[in-house]
Amino acid sequence: MKIGFKLIAVVALMAVAVGCVKLIEPTPSFAPSTVAFSASASATTVAVAAADSTKAALTLTWNDPKFSVGLKNSKFTVRVAKVGANFATFLTKEFTNSLTGELMGKDLNAMAQKFGGVIGQPIALEMMVVASQANNNEPKNSNVLPLTVTPFSDLVLNSTTRSVVTSAANASQEGVAFSWNAGFIGFEGTRTYKLEYSKGGTNFTAITTVNVATQSKSFTQLDLNNIAALSFGVPAGSVGNIDFRIRATNGLDKVIYSNIVTVAVTPHSSKPVPKYPVPANLFLVGDASPSGWDNPVATPSQQFTRIDDNTFGMIIQLTGGKQYLLLPVNGSWSNKYSVSVATNAANPNGDSFQPDAPNNIPGPANSGLYKIIVDFVAGTYAVTPVSTNPIPPNLFMVGDATPGGWDNPVPTPSQQFTRLSNGEFQLILPLTTGKSYLFLPVNGSWANKFGGTSATGGDLLVDGNVPGSNTPAPSASGSYKINVNFLTMKYSVTLQ
Repeated sequence: MKIGFKLIAVVALMAVAVGCVKLIEPTPSFAPSTVAFSASASATTVAVAAADSTKAALTLTWNDPKFSVGLKNSKFTVRVAKVGANFATFLTKEFTNSLTGELMGKDLNAMAQKFGGVIGQPIALEMMVVASQANNNEPKNSNVLPLTVTPFSDLVLNSTTRSVVTSAANASQEGVAFSWNAGFIGFEGTRTYKLEYSKGGTNFTAITTVNVATQSKSFTQLDLNNIAALSFGVPAGSVGNIDFRIRATNGLDKVIYSNIVTVAVTPHSSKPVPKYPVPANLFLVGDASPSGWDNPVATPSQQFTRIDDNTFGMIIQLTGGKQYLLLPVNGSWSNKYSVSVATNAANPNGDSFQPDAPNNIPGPANSGLYKIIVDFVAGTYAVTPVSTNPIPPNLFMVGDATPGGWDNPVPTPSQQFTRLSNGEFQLILPLTTGKSYLFLPVNGSWANKFGGTSATGGDLLVDGNVPGSNTPAPSASGSYKINVNFLTMKYSVTLQ
């Protein structure tokens, strides 16, 4: 009896289960679209300006491919490629639920530049539209459309003013500030910038370049005065134009230039205005130098030679990894020229200096012979390695224009120069007109010589470059002061 009851229960349960089962309907199938798909463009040539970069530059139109999902669920992808590449590489822009699509000026500009387009030069591209369902099923390619695009520069330079009248009293105040946008609109990657300027109206035939790390740069009135008066020869009180522009380079090494901003500058001085007062003399002290930190320093070897009103120079042996300072008074620690940043953060090859700044100047990493130039206009120093020292330890004068004639060795000390500083020598001597002379680094030797072509001074020539007629004596006999400067490679002859 128990067995029979269980069988009846199982049969009943099976009947109930069968009664609850519903038949699954088959997935509906839709026939693929058989409509031919094509596209057309409002133009085949596009050349727009930066001002129109956010406006529609090209309109594409296509027909409805009649996908079973309807236009609302259809996608249209515009592909743009370089002509001849067979769309192996392309750029895209997508549209949905529409039978038209617009490409703005900045879209086409970015595409043209990414395919190697050059600003102002047309580049041949081609386009097509790919229609598909929203899930990318059932893609259809349109016909290929030709397109020529002339890229424009979307780099815009702005300035705070277009006219500056400089003055000595306001030399440290801002004269003009520049700012600019990123450029290469639509480009994803790195960009670097350089600010360039040239004399107004010269079409940048002679360019001065300023490296900039940000998208802004300012110039003081002193900067503008020096550029206008010194670099471009604008007389004090007169107006001169300076043209500025930005050069931008992207990660693909493509270059664009901004618009040109012209600033009218009225300089107050035709001479450079130093950033700091220029001392009468300048000396070098420190363990990077031959005499170490002993003060006073050895002279004339560690006394700078004046190159011009605002610049000093010397050529000296430096010990690597050490430090030094610049002193306006030999033997005094009261004043110095040094660096404001930490010594290990300053550039040993050159940097800005300040009066009485708290840190020593770092010397080069390697020991060797170096030329040091100190510029009080810019407030900078520069350290450059040199292979040989052009400055002789001594200098003598020989020739029939001198009392000692051409006899070599010459009489000393009367015809031996006095070394005034690291690279300057001076001698006062009677000279006879109509004759000639030479400068000798070694008394009694003809192996090396210095001279020139002018009776009053000029470029200092070396060895074979000295003319065979030697250096001419002045036009009148008399006592003359002869200065020879090996930092400027000039000599002068002045009647006493």
